[in-house]
Amino acid sequence: MPPPRKSCHGLTAAIIASVWSAAAVGAQERPIEAPPGEAACAIGAFVTETDPAGLNVRSGPGTGFGIVGRLPPVTLSKEIDGLSVMVEVEITASAKGWFRIRNARDNAQLTGAAERVMYGGRGWVSGQKLTVKTQSPAGRAQPSEKAAIVLGTETGLTLDNDGLRAAGRLIGCQGKWALIEFGPLPAGDALGQRLDIAPAAQSGLPQGRFRAWLNQICAIQETSCSGF
Repeated sequence: MPPPRKSCHGLTAAIIASVWSAAAVGAQERPIEAPPGEAACAIGAFVTETDPAGLNVRSGPGTGFGIVGRLPPVTLSKEIDGLSVMVEVEITASAKGWFRIRNARDNAQLTGAAERVMYGGRGWVSGQKLTVKTQSPAGRAQPSEKAAIVLGTETGLTLDNDGLRAAGRLIGCQGKWALIEFGPLPAGDALGQRLDIAPAAQSGLPQGRFRAWLNQICAIQETSCSGF
């Protein structure tokens, strides 16, 4: 006898299940992403550029736009031994991994020197050279307090840590929120050893890297901010 034929209904169900399974795997492999297009935001950030030539500020979000100015690199403090001081900027928008900035400045109290000459107008810089400081105890999957927590630490602690900040780069922003990609963390970093990193934060990223949306952004490098 010939083998029994599979019903069309059973075959269709199997195909649908396979498609759903593939879609689920694909969704799990995608990283947490920034909003598409240009997003408005209002946060402070720090310039991590170490090249002595400084960081280019461009007229638009990309290397195809002209250079309108430069920002100085990280400098060592003359007031606090071992402290690397970064230029502070205000961010007003993001687009395609680039960020619109204004009011760039040195923190003379930290550098212990006169403010360096720099471009203080509006322009765009790459998020590869920007990081932020947060006083939030948790990072989330979306820019909302109601979103799932994907990054946490021990009770009573926040994610404000020099090692974590140094290992971060700005991916996107929305309102008062910043999307940061971290990693790899410095070996032996105290906070890093106490982090609780969900699989969703690591999805679609190279080994040792993870992303999360953070709020309670503090625009001053070496102090605590109030009002959160």
